[in-house]
Amino acid sequence: MARTIREEIDIAAPPARVFACLTSPRELLQWWTTVDCPSTHWEFDARPGGRWLSRWRMPDGHEFELGGEIVDIRPPELIELTWRDERYPNLPVTRVRYELIAIPGGCRLRLLHHGFDDTRPDFDDYNGGWPGVFGKLRAHVSGIDVVAQR
Repeated sequence: MARTIREEIDIAAPPARVFACLTSPRELLQWWTTVDCPSTHWEFDARPGGRWLSRWRMPDGHEFELGGEIVDIRPPELIELTWRDERYPNLPVTRVRYELIAIPGGCRLRLLHHGFDDTRPDFDDYNGGWPGVFGKLRAHVSGIDVVAQR
């Protein structure tokens, strides 16, 4: 049985601003990070077939990569990409789809992370992680220092 992670958040910023935060390496490095496991590098070639890559440092100093390929991108309303996590070798890639919808006062961001079967060990990690990622994105757009947040 296939499983899908679904998340949704409203952000008080226009879709173009949220889109920039999801595609700009400079922006991603500022907000998609933590004190315990900081991101150290981001690349995002914002075109179909382009590559995205992030590097992270665990508390024990071990580093790992997340990355994939841009499948579809339509500024400022859609980003779809493949997702590969070095911490889970030999698993098929999954897909992440961001949909950005203009709403009064800002943007509704919807996420679908799919491609998981019943036995994948990474499902629970991501299912528990996306709400925190979205919270950091909202805080960053609002001008709050997200690195200090845990």
